[in-house]
Amino acid sequence: MIVFQLTPCRIYPKIIELVSDQFPESKFIHEVFEFKKTINLNENPLRLTPNNHEFKRCDFLYGIFNEAKIKKQNDDFWFTIKLPEKRVLQEFFCATKHYGSRKFGFLSKHDTYNLKLHELIRPLSNFRYDEFESHVKNKKINKIINDEIYNIRENIVANGHFDYVGDFDNWRKTIEDIKKIIGLDLSSLAKERLYSYKD
Repeated sequence: MIVFQLTPCRIYPKIIELVSDQFPESKFIHEVFEFKKTINLNENPLRLTPNNHEFKRCDFLYGIFNEAKIKKQNDDFWFTIKLPEKRVLQEFFCATKHYGSRKFGFLSKHDTYNLKLHELIRPLSNFRYDEFESHVKNKKINKIINDEIYNIRENIVANGHFDYVGDFDNWRKTIEDIKKIIGLDLSSLAKERLYSYKD
C-alpha cells in the first residue's frame, strides 16, 4: 500500500486532484478535525471517521489524517512533503482567512460540509497573524472555535516513520523523486506559487 500523508498548504487541492486523476482506485481522506467526544455519526456534517477508526487497506491512500488510523505493514511505502516549519502556521492562518470569509460562507450556503467548515473557522478569521500565532502556541484555538462536536486536530502536521520525505523548498527535486519512486507526476505544478502567506 502507498500512503501519502499531506499537510494543509496552498497547492494541496491541486496535488490531490493529480493523485485522483493518475491513481483512480486511490482513496482520499480529509480529516483536519476530530471528534471532541463520542457522538452519533448521523450528526457529522464533516463526515469524519471515529477517532479510534482504522482505515481499510487499499492500493493508495492519501490526504490529511491521523497516522494512528493506519497500521503500517512492512511492504507499505509511506511518504510526505514537508513544509518549512515557519510556513505551517502561516499557511494555516491563510486557510482561516479563506474558509472563514463572508464570500466562502455565502458560496457554501447550500453545501452542508462547507457551511460547517465555515462556521468552525469563522471565529479564527478575524485575528491578525501575531494574535493567531499566540492562540495556536497557547493551545487556545479549540476554545475559540467552541464547537460541541469537533476540535481541530493538534497533530495536523504529517509526522511518522516515512520512507520518503519531500521538501517544498526543494520542489523540483521532490517532483522528480516522487515520479521516479511511485510514478506520480506532479510536474504540472513545478511553477506554481507554493505558499499563500506573503512575508
